[in-house]
Amino acid sequence: VAQPGGTANGGALAAVAGSAVGGALGAGGRADGGGNTAMAGRAAGGAAASGAPSAGGVTSGGTANTAGRANAGGATTASGGSVVNGGTSSGGAAGMAAGGSGSLGCDRSGLEAAVNSYLAALEAGSYSALPLSASAKYIENDKTVALGQGLWSTALHPVFHRNLLDVDSCASFTEIIITDASHPYVLGVRLKVSGAQISEIYAVVTDQGDWQFNAANYLKYSQAEDWSLVPADQRLTRQQLHDAGYAYFAYWADKSVAVPWGMPCARLEGGAYTGDGPNSSCNVGIPDQSVAPQPREYLVDVDYGQVVLFLNLGGTDSHLFRVLKSGIRYVHTLTVQ
Repeated sequence: VAQPGGTANGGALAAVAGSAVGGALGAGGRADGGGNTAMAGRAAGGAAASGAPSAGGVTSGGTANTAGRANAGGATTASGGSVVNGGTSSGGAAGMAAGGSGSLGCDRSGLEAAVNSYLAALEAGSYSALPLSASAKYIENDKTVALGQGLWSTALHPVFHRNLLDVDSCASFTEIIITDASHPYVLGVRLKVSGAQISEIYAVVTDQGDWQFNAANYLKYSQAEDWSLVPADQRLTRQQLHDAGYAYFAYWADKSVAVPWGMPCARLEGGAYTGDGPNSSCNVGIPDQSVAPQPREYLVDVDYGQVVLFLNLGGTDSHLFRVLKSGIRYVHTLTVQ
């Protein structure tokens, strides 16, 4: 994994072949579907959204929605949950019943309900109320863990989360930031839903000692970015989003691969940031090696221009991309070492 300044990490990488993409995405203007993410400092009794509007997919006008959510007018959340962009609401984790505000399913609201149930379980420090299938698996940093162990050993309090909802795969990916002084974490959690139940929880769990880890910085930079809803006429296809993510890794071994680099583009690695000025580029510090790492799985959210890839870079890793018609806009990486 490359440091933002260009120094490559010396760790071994998986010796697997990458797939190249035939061409760059078409040029176009930056598609910003709304305001920046609303973020709130935690206070006794709940979290309050700041004046910035919650990003994407919520009805404007300043009227609070139910179940601990705030709409795009920057209203205060009803309970002490985290704030999200990339979904239809800012779904607070605390005080929500298992299963969230609706039934689990493969549409956006159903996948969001699955995420909300997981966040509520984190807040409670217990998986017992999760709507799990009888054969549900919990995988933490690529190791199968018994339910009740791992992260479930104590209650955790997310202060920010961002959803990717893949309705075609009936799965979600959520970036979750926990800044408790006693033990901060940044998580990347994939949920699979089947038969209105969660069939698998896969968690990339990063904390102290992992690649560039700094939860406070991850919060600072992530919440300032715009991951809002992409207007319908500006959206890329599922295949284009897939190809952009895979081209990023193919480029490590073959610099002739046409990666759709955007300008500006900001990369966040654990807490280290390349910057997000007008001339910032993500084409800095990219490793140069003979074999490209090969992602083993991916999810796509067309509505929000997101693709996440899962792989091993000397440890469990997720790479989350925001891709617009103008090219790759943001890259977020979580790497366990």
